[in-house]
Amino acid sequence: MVTPKEPQSFRERFKVVVETLAILAVGLFFFYRFSTGWMSANMDVAIELSRTHADAQNDYLAVVVKLERGEYGTLQLGHAQLRVGYLDSTIPPSVIDLVGVERVSNVAGRLQWKSIVHDDPLNLHANEKSQFAAALKVPREAVCLIEATLLTHRKLDGPGTFWGQRRSSAVSLPLHEETIPQTQKAR
Repeated sequence: MVTPKEPQSFRERFKVVVETLAILAVGLFFFYRFSTGWMSANMDVAIELSRTHADAQNDYLAVVVKLERGEYGTLQLGHAQLRVGYLDSTIPPSVIDLVGVERVSNVAGRLQWKSIVHDDPLNLHANEKSQFAAALKVPREAVCLIEATLLTHRKLDGPGTFWGQRRSSAVSLPLHEETIPQTQKAR
């Protein structure tokens, strides 16, 4: 048999109301923080360039894309490419993949360099620093416009159906004979 509860005192009802409001306030606080980017996929992207003469008509352009993760969570790195265009030129931009973005297969703790894993993206953990590179020949007198674009996904955001973009760009000017080689950093 259930016995009826005695009516609560004003103090008990007030305590329940205050606790309920506190729980709601905390929930609203975290909802606001998550919706405005707290614990987002924070990552710095920087481009470092190096250019040197290859021959009478061309230069070698080396591009290093440096990633520095923030302090929250794991980020999965999908596709990562560079687009290199030329100022005041009819030459179409070159699009090339960054080296080292894909996962190398392994068997029994041994790397299998000839086998790339396509369905398991590379993980970048909190506070991790990584760099990926590419190199190409460019016309010697060309001003090069370099764009790096990376697709990333936060690991705890569910299946990798939504990939965010991270981008950075830099410019490489032609070398003057007295300034060989040229090294630039863009952030």
